[in-house]
Amino acid sequence: VGRNRNTVIFDGLRTRLPSDFKSSQSETFPIQIQAPYQPGDYILQITAVQEGVGWFDEKGCAPVELPFTVLD
Repeated sequence: VGRNRNTVIFDGLRTRLPSDFKSSQSETFPIQIQAPYQPGDYILQITAVQEGVGWFDEKGCAPVELPFTVLD
């Protein structure tokens, strides 16, 4: 998402979870992201999806948002 909140890349790369999780669980694992081609300031939104069911952010679970900058 650009700083003006417009979507730059929708439905980017996916990372398969290493195991099932309970709602109270927390886990750390690496993910891959696809950066925009244009330099600038952006906000990375990370959310989960259960294939064939839906996106977690559409079910009331807020996405993680991380600001980052793409350099020349």
